[in-house]
Amino acid sequence: MIFEVEGPSAVGKTTLINALIRNGYKGIDESPPDKRPLKKSLNNKLTPLDFLRNQLWYADDALARYAKISEQTDDVSCGLLDMGMFHVACYTWLFPVLSGYDWSVYEKFKDYIQKQSTEIKNQARRMIYIDADLKTLCERKENDQYRRRDSHDENIRYAMPMRHVAHYLSAACPNMILILNGTDAFDYKLKMAERFIQFSLENKSVDSEITPNKIVSYVNHACEKIMNEII
Repeated sequence: MIFEVEGPSAVGKTTLINALIRNGYKGIDESPPDKRPLKKSLNNKLTPLDFLRNQLWYADDALARYAKISEQTDDVSCGLLDMGMFHVACYTWLFPVLSGYDWSVYEKFKDYIQKQSTEIKNQARRMIYIDADLKTLCERKENDQYRRRDSHDENIRYAMPMRHVAHYLSAACPNMILILNGTDAFDYKLKMAERFIQFSLENKSVDSEITPNKIVSYVNHACEKIMNEII
């Protein structure tokens, strides 16, 4: 079973994953690639096609990491994915809106994901989202002496809208998503994550899976529902 660990930059995703692996879970830390420069047309204006191509590049990477972990995990072991389709889908929906563009590529993006991900057998079945407010994220970024976070400021721009989406999904999909408070003590977050993983491994059902197909659909519904709050 795959657990997609999500949350904004500097919230503690990698720290949590590494702790779970040290505690004996059969986890595989498959981190996302470095941020890809957004290619623009010759007139230096971003077109819908430019943006769609960029997002499909990230989507293909996420699906490839799903597939890689699927080959090494089963229904009784835990695979941990450091950011997956949730982040890509949210950014694809939100970027044009928050950047003031009058176009959207989300329907084409969603159709692509639903076609490409059907062959992956053991897709993400649960999600752990680590939440935090802007002040906490900025403080952690400033205090992080070990990692460069060149895209942190841009990620902060989307942190609050994605936070709304994550909480919407948690309410819509009970038992599929665990929301952790990033300001809680780390030992407490680790204990809650372990309980959630163990509960999920012991209570498996098709109805409780949250696959990439479901993620892109839920994100679309969530963003449409809370659009007035996230713009």
